[in-house]
Amino acid sequence: MAVRIFNLVSVTAICGIILLFTTLWNLQSRTGYLDLLRLSNETGVNDKTSIDIDIEDGVEANLNATIEEAQLKSRPSFTEIGRKYGTDKVTNHHYNYMYEKYLEPMRDKPLKMLEIGLGCDMDYGPGASYHTWLEFFPNVDMYYIEYDAKCVEKWAVNVTNAKIFTGDQGDPAFLHSFVAQSGGGFDIIVDDGGHHMEQQIHSLNILFDIVLPGGIYFCEDLGTSYDIAHGGNTPGRKSMMQMIAELLNDLNTNIWLGPTQINEVASQMRSLECGEEICAFFKKELER
Repeated sequence: MAVRIFNLVSVTAICGIILLFTTLWNLQSRTGYLDLLRLSNETGVNDKTSIDIDIEDGVEANLNATIEEAQLKSRPSFTEIGRKYGTDKVTNHHYNYMYEKYLEPMRDKPLKMLEIGLGCDMDYGPGASYHTWLEFFPNVDMYYIEYDAKCVEKWAVNVTNAKIFTGDQGDPAFLHSFVAQSGGGFDIIVDDGGHHMEQQIHSLNILFDIVLPGGIYFCEDLGTSYDIAHGGNTPGRKSMMQMIAELLNDLNTNIWLGPTQINEVASQMRSLECGEEICAFFKKELER
């Protein structure tokens, strides 16, 4: 067996390599190989260590790449990160199930993301979801919409890795201004704003248009559709859940009525999925 070793960064790493070599003689499968890599990672071999191993049976292994793979699998989940920063997305609510299902595969991609609501009205103060998103998405270009100007001014020094636009998401003129200034083209939009019916409905109607093909728009706190204080459960006033029901209907009649006769949002949707107090609206991919 020919072995080439270079760029060892510590005595601890050397000890890890010795342990690795002792065990590699019994290597029979890639599954066993990955187990060894996890062991070497625990003993000090890191992603700065580059090792090439030629095994007599012809198996070529790049430890650097596989150790990185093992590290990615062992990194904290959205749920764990959310608990770390105390966001109610994973404490009072259970949005983590939806986010881990659909956002984990996008985690390492360069993304442009908008969240409506900095959390200025939360008991624990703003920024919990901001820090959660930044740690979960290492390559994210983050945008925020927040209506509380005083809160934004106070917290701007702490929110250095995001662009914040101050205004009411229930104001169509403001939303159109945001579209023009931000340039659109968002991979992900999360509505965690004021939760009032006009705010949720106007935001989806206007901002879904700037979600990229294949992107996702999430709307949280849909339980407010049944709360009079938020404009829900009010005769003669459409709730967000009623709009979602209409979109679902349009999505299934599209083939018969054509895209010009249904809601514009529905004409751009590929699918719609709802969980507990949250729905995800999936933008159609580009036609091939």
